[in-house]
Amino acid sequence: MNASQWSDERSTQSPQTLWVLSDGRPGHESQSKGIVAALEMRRHVQVHWIAVTLRGALWRSILRAAARLLPAQLLHRVLPFSYRLTDWPNCPPTIVIGSGGDTLFMLGALSALHRVPSVFSGTTKRYPRKFLDCVLTVVPDAATNNVVLPLPPAEVHECTRSSSAGRAATLTGSVLIGGDGAGCVFDDADWQRLAKWMASQGASVRWQLSTSRRTGVKHEAQLQKILQANAVALERAIWWAEKPERVMKELLCDSDFIVCTQDSLSMLAEAMYTGKTVYSFAPEQCHMTDNDAAAVVSYVQRGFLKPLKEVQSIVVEHEPMPRSKAVYVQIDTAVHAAQERRQRRQSDSLEHAMRQSSLNNVNRPGPSHEPAEHLGNHKHG
Repeated sequence: MNASQWSDERSTQSPQTLWVLSDGRPGHESQSKGIVAALEMRRHVQVHWIAVTLRGALWRSILRAAARLLPAQLLHRVLPFSYRLTDWPNCPPTIVIGSGGDTLFMLGALSALHRVPSVFSGTTKRYPRKFLDCVLTVVPDAATNNVVLPLPPAEVHECTRSSSAGRAATLTGSVLIGGDGAGCVFDDADWQRLAKWMASQGASVRWQLSTSRRTGVKHEAQLQKILQANAVALERAIWWAEKPERVMKELLCDSDFIVCTQDSLSMLAEAMYTGKTVYSFAPEQCHMTDNDAAAVVSYVQRGFLKPLKEVQSIVVEHEPMPRSKAVYVQIDTAVHAAQERRQRRQSDSLEHAMRQSSLNNVNRPGPSHEPAEHLGNHKHG
């Protein structure tokens, strides 16, 4: 079935109920929102968000063992002990979605309980290979049903902006600042490198900058001082610790190129989805996990990302092509395939049960009857 046929078929379908498990971490929520956005392209959906909180870190290893040892139909019985109480939606799910390691076990347990596909964004962290129905990653994972995407799922807001061609020579650069985390630790020397690079662009760039919740008061204060010392003029600045504003969409749309610190892969992903030139800025002290480092390498190899330290001069895409449509189609196709696999398994199980029942009926002793030849010897009066 091709994409247009799927679209026609789905337009006549009843809404599909999505249960989305959230551990409260912005990066994980962003990926789950991306999966939902992809499914909304071709389906009618009803979305229910469910808060997921483990009762303690020790449960992570216990749940991995339970996933290997317990029958799938019994996994849900562990949930009240391992997770804090939560309110379940009134309507059963059609698909269960999650991102982040703390959602993994609950995802598999609810999938088995309701007999619906499970869709997960992220690595499966030593869980059984067949534990989930669809695993979306940007680097290969051991999961049986792994689908490797060019970019992680993210909720993308399309925006239009006239091309640089024909406008003034001045470019607009948006700088997105994260902070310590994901193996990255920033210090004053790192901010000094960034400020000097920005200053080196002279009057050819109009700068916009936003820090984030991760940046922290100390880094913000130092960054402000260093930018001023290097005579970097900011046309617009959002200092999160002073006055938080959610301006990601505005800054991504109103820019010709984007600079993003490397600590936040979700922030990098949103920037790369625009199709614009994206530069990553990493601190000297950067020790990312193998998976995160491999993801960054894959973005560079695909031409989605350029390390700032390797940049000699700024090059912009005059007509950037957003990447969301191609990735969303790939996600929707993967989920559709997971639904079909689940349906086939359930159909095969039902057929097996019916055959077993028929065999049992055939082998079951029936009431005693006289042989047919004996009945033929009865004499009628």
